Amino acid sequence: MSARSWSSTRDWPPEIRRCPAFPISPPRCSRRAPSRAALGASYASLTHRDTTSLEIDALARNFPDALALLADIAQHPAFPADEIERQRKSRLSTIAESRERGGALADVALARALYGPAHPYGSSAVGTEASAKRIGEADLRSLWQRHFRPDKAALIVVGAIDAASLKALVERQWGGWQPASAAIANTPPAKAVTSTARVIIVDKPDAPQTELRIGRIGTVRTTPDFAALQVLNEAFGGAFTSRLNLDLREDKGYTYGAGSRFSYGRMPAPFVIRTAVRSDVSAPAVEEVFSELKRVTAAPLAADELKRARGSLTQSLPGLFETNEATAGSFGDLFAYGLPLDYYRKLPAEFNAVRAPVLEALARRYLDPAGMVVIAVGDRKNLESSLQALNLGPLEVWPITGTLF
Repeated sequence: MSARSWSSTRDWPPEIRRCPAFPISPPRCSRRAPSRAALGASYASLTHRDTTSLEIDALARNFPDALALLADIAQHPAFPADEIERQRKSRLSTIAESRERGGALADVALARALYGPAHPYGSSAVGTEASAKRIGEADLRSLWQRHFRPDKAALIVVGAIDAASLKALVERQWGGWQPASAAIANTPPAKAVTSTARVIIVDKPDAPQTELRIGRIGTVRTTPDFAALQVLNEAFGGAFTSRLNLDLREDKGYTYGAGSRFSYGRMPAPFVIRTAVRSDVSAPAVEEVFSELKRVTAAPLAADELKRARGSLTQSLPGLFETNEATAGSFGDLFAYGLPLDYYRKLPAEFNAVRAPVLEALARRYLDPAGMVVIAVGDRKNLESSLQALNLGPLEVWPITGTLF
């Protein structure tokens, strides 16, 4: 049995969104809710771009008690001082490690370049030293009071239980859940942002390779173009057999792998190309990426590419329901983005209905190289002149400390 409680984080301020999900301490166990160890249950709390989920998995025979434990966690979280300090030290350690990881630096730099530090999507998932040191019990409790509310949450249960039994459990364990505060303080909506072409080097002296991120701001999860954009990306950079990977890996030998994806959100989220290459081929690799972007925006996909992309996406859909956990996550997305319950049933037909002329128009709109931001994490002295020569936009050099973490 698997249960998941989802809560919207749409209005969370950036310095709080980066905190660990609730509760940060091991679950507080009341007399009505046995511990997860006693139940043989596994528990997790995860914060994503737009949501936080509290999850618990248990055997069917233990599910009533496991659901009671989840209800206790969601409705009566604990924030003990010693646990906050333990999490603070862990987070500071993670931040220090992230400074050494080119991939983490590149991801943060692209988000910062596209959105700026004040936008919810422009912040690091692990936070900064300043935010980790500043956040305390009052911040966490205030956040829970404002956002962990029954009117902003959904309970998703997957497993061997009938509707009548589940309804009785939920009414008993969750029926008294009331918002902890009378009203939610509405955070002003984030200002719209647009991608402006530029090249940013994050200086990592003596790095033997370069982490590359090339991207721009894309669109929202509810876009009517979702199916078509997925097909477009699958052919361009989403699959192992995509144009991007075949070019940079198989043909040029610049990398072990290159890929792209649209990251959809409640607000327009990024389209990102990711790869890591040897330092000496950084500029040629970027040049090849831009060549592929120009090619996909200039002509429709070939019939075999379109067929392969549609088939790959359609055949991958059952994986969204392979396990209880995956099924709960898939239905959680429906809640998070306001999608209809028959969404996944209709999606294969939508993939198969995509035609090349539609993709050509979408490519010109979303994959135009003129709007792309280039992030290169590597040794500045090996990158600056060669990237400048590509004339892709103004070039900036960012230090790691004080800019990203």
